[in-house]
Amino acid sequence: MRTIITTTFVGLFFVLVLCTCTTRPDADAIYQTLKPGEAQFVVKMDGESFYADESRFKGEVTVRPESIRLNLFDQYESNTIVTLGGNELFKRPIVQPITLDNQNTGSVMIGKVRDKAQRTGDGFIMTEGTVTVDHLSDEKIVIRLAGKTGNFNTMNNRDTWKRLEGLLVYKRPKIIMRGDATKALLY
Repeated sequence: MRTIITTTFVGLFFVLVLCTCTTRPDADAIYQTLKPGEAQFVVKMDGESFYADESRFKGEVTVRPESIRLNLFDQYESNTIVTLGGNELFKRPIVQPITLDNQNTGSVMIGKVRDKAQRTGDGFIMTEGTVTVDHLSDEKIVIRLAGKTGNFNTMNNRDTWKRLEGLLVYKRPKIIMRGDATKALLY
């Protein structure tokens, strides 16, 4: 009897451990589900999903010698803007630190419409952390976010910040090269 109880306890312990572990979204698996010109942005704030699973984004990526900017909209009029600049653009992979006090070298804005009739929504600014560009090419873009985010109205109050995790995967993005930007910036 004691062996059965011990075995049951150990089994339940492992089930609880496995259930509490969260797996990171898999960029390759997401990529396979997308059509050319589509992106999916998996965003979690304090562990809660921000965008619906069926959200698919479209838009453009502008590459300049000194900056990269993604401006994407989904079918629900949600909007995401990621802007990166500075010397980090020339390192591979690009790992851009984000701070609330210096949004010039990098910024992330995440928003969605909450009520179309009332014209209300939720808007967040990444307040601290890192943006990592794992892949940037004509074939795909993979960007990971890790850090904190604040609601646009209360972002100066650290007590209101939320933990942020994000993965953006874009299949065959529309890339616009500006200025002296060359394909050498892509990888």
